[in-house]
Amino acid sequence: MLQKARKIYLAGNKSKYADILKRHGFDNTLFIKALTEKELIRMGIVKRGHVQFLLAQIALLPAFEIEYQVPTNVKDWLSDIGLIMYRENFRRNHIRTPKEMEILKRLDRKDIARELGITKEGHIKRLLFAIRMLRDPSEVKLVQLRNSWLTILAVSNTLWLILISTLAAKADLTVIGANPV
Repeated sequence: MLQKARKIYLAGNKSKYADILKRHGFDNTLFIKALTEKELIRMGIVKRGHVQFLLAQIALLPAFEIEYQVPTNVKDWLSDIGLIMYRENFRRNHIRTPKEMEILKRLDRKDIARELGITKEGHIKRLLFAIRMLRDPSEVKLVQLRNSWLTILAVSNTLWLILISTLAAKADLTVIGANPV
């Protein structure tokens, strides 16, 4: 009897938690993993036992990742991050192309709420994370170029060390009458 009552109590609280999370923009499991104790308390979940229970359940969820990307258009980008419902908000603010999306990198929480009309905490948090993952095509090319040169440098240094080590092992080696090492 006691276990049945406990299950009913937990089921009722899970429903209440789900409603609270949905109201604050955590309408699917995307980004719930990033919730903190302070955010749960700000949402109105103030009982310490409930907060700890939720944090333990949240810890079991997989982390949500957004790839570094160069968006091709705003609609697809919003769809990829699960915020397609704000497409019209972006359009009203003349954010329609990847070039126009550059302004997003300068927005903070308050700007997003004021200018884009996005007020749900979960949606703001997801948008801020996605903005950090935005890349400019020229920036991506520079990163690729840097990585290529670092690889070439690492390989050439490794070959140089192997050559020097081999030469050092040959104590009697002489080139033009002198030890090259």
